[in-house]
Amino acid sequence: YWWNGAAVLDAGSGAGLPGIPLALVRPDLSVTLVEPLLRRATALTEVCGALSRSGLDVRRARIEELPRASTEVIVARAVAPLGRLVTWTLPRLVDGGDIVLMDTAPDLGYYTSDIGRMWPVNGRYSPLQRELYGFIVEYHKVLLRL
Repeated sequence: YWWNGAAVLDAGSGAGLPGIPLALVRPDLSVTLVEPLLRRATALTEVCGALSRSGLDVRRARIEELPRASTEVIVARAVAPLGRLVTWTLPRLVDGGDIVLMDTAPDLGYYTSDIGRMWPVNGRYSPLQRELYGFIVEYHKVLLRL
């Protein structure tokens, strides 16, 4: 299994995607939703409280304010243009950490057809990035059916 017991940051969590679904399907992970806006952080705190899942926390902060080399995994979706997001997130990873970044897309087909929108680490996509990417795409399909 990928990321056994890892500390995961969902950078710019917004509505909690992909952090909350990831925390629900992987209870062994310690997931922190990082959100700078007060109203969103408050809403996330209420959702996390209602879920009563230990290891799922909210931190009101900007990702670039977090300590360097402080987490094993960073996930982010539709936070900022990838180039900017990479400069904010990569310094927060420990050596050997994984990062899965996705930027905005005009529609679901854009996500499912273009894995190139994810940022490669060390010039390549890891199997973990591909697996998480597949999970996120499936989650989006479920949301679009609701």
